[in-house]
Amino acid sequence: MLAALASPHLLYALVWLHPAPWRSVFGKRAVPALEAGALVGKGEFSVGPAAAMLAVAHCGPRERRTADQRLPHALCAFHVHTGGGMLENRPPTPSPLRPSVAQFWAAAAWWTARGGSLSPAGTPPAHVAAGLLLVVVGQVLNAAVYRTIGGDGVYYGARLGRVVPWVHGFPFRLFRGASKRASAGVRLPHPQYVGSAATVLGAALAFRANAPPGAGAFVAYWCALYAVTAVQEDWL
Repeated sequence: MLAALASPHLLYALVWLHPAPWRSVFGKRAVPALEAGALVGKGEFSVGPAAAMLAVAHCGPRERRTADQRLPHALCAFHVHTGGGMLENRPPTPSPLRPSVAQFWAAAAWWTARGGSLSPAGTPPAHVAAGLLLVVVGQVLNAAVYRTIGGDGVYYGARLGRVVPWVHGFPFRLFRGASKRASAGVRLPHPQYVGSAATVLGAALAFRANAPPGAGAFVAYWCALYAVTAVQEDWL
């Protein structure tokens, strides 16, 4: 489980620190290849990351009509699951809930397998309410990031040859009001990672009375992965 949570972050680090080799391998499909690899790492697809990314790299739009006849069975399953969308030169805007749901199902399985319960029973109502609020705020931030910068922005398009517009408004700045100044409002660095960590913390808070042994370390580890990726993007 710990390795599964870390795998998409390791892929992000690889591409962030070494974008040129990634672009040389995948060319114009570098962004959809990263998206495919990240979603596989988050548990969205049953095929391996390498297989998914190779499907993206070697199947162009003209080949889609016959892809299912020529790809191995596992890659065909990937092709059908995505509706062919990943095989386009430009991927469709991904849903922020899709990878989150896959990760949370895996985390829920770990939680219950170690004797925990996904029930708020016994948790103070104020803690349950605060936890639900964190989850809602976290998912609003995630959805806003995808809406404003799209898949190209989320999956490092700026480092992989895509033109990604710089966004000054929500969710990267809060409380701007009607001001059009780029510096107006309160800057929120990495709203996607903040939103993901808030969702993790909120869920853990709502179920804390029925948490299994090691839950605190598990949640801290999960949130630390987002923090490390954010620091990497700021300083490396």
